[in-house]
Amino acid sequence: MHHGSVQIHRATAQDSRAIADVLTLGFHQGGWIETLLQPLWHFSLYDDLRHRLVPSTTPYACWLATYDPPDDSPYHPQLDSFERTTLDPHPLHTHRQRTPIATVELSVRPSDTWSRDPWFWQTWQFRPSQSFGQLRPNGQRNRKHYPYIANLAVIASARRLGIASRLLDRCERTALAWGYDRLYLHVLENNAPARSLYHRQGYQLQKAISTPNTLWLNQSRQLLMCKTLP
Repeated sequence: MHHGSVQIHRATAQDSRAIADVLTLGFHQGGWIETLLQPLWHFSLYDDLRHRLVPSTTPYACWLATYDPPDDSPYHPQLDSFERTTLDPHPLHTHRQRTPIATVELSVRPSDTWSRDPWFWQTWQFRPSQSFGQLRPNGQRNRKHYPYIANLAVIASARRLGIASRLLDRCERTALAWGYDRLYLHVLENNAPARSLYHRQGYQLQKAISTPNTLWLNQSRQLLMCKTLP
């Protein structure tokens, strides 16, 4: 990446396509199947994002980092390659526009939506105090709500420049402004660079979560990490 200016701003629905670009490139594994399905994933992400980014009373924030290359720098090669594979007849980026390079989302979720044991089989029992036909899960959890980081993605050519740390800092300051003192996220156990980043940022391991795919398909475990905010 050429030396240029990186800016981070709170995303709106108008940024949906740019964020979908970053997520598709940031999580792209490079296999032929992923390449074949890339346009479909991009459209699905874009359609979902343009609804999530509509203003609402629910605590939610998304940030987009963009890069302004020097006037004499060429088009961003990675983004140009992606645009040629999309179905959009009007490419988003030109040499006069800022290039999207990273994004992150922050929302408030019930803690049991990420800490539930995937092997747990929901059981039901009839309570005499309830009317006939009403069922309640046995051992129902306390649904405490906490801010949760998701979809932190940086395109390959913009990594190791401190952009992810800046995005995490935005999330932490926003969580404090919302009145929370803890922040959660998941990372795959085999994602060493991301785990190293989160450890440097002060996130601590809370739980290693296995799924049936961990055993049957040899997929990596998910690690739940938490940071206590000052």
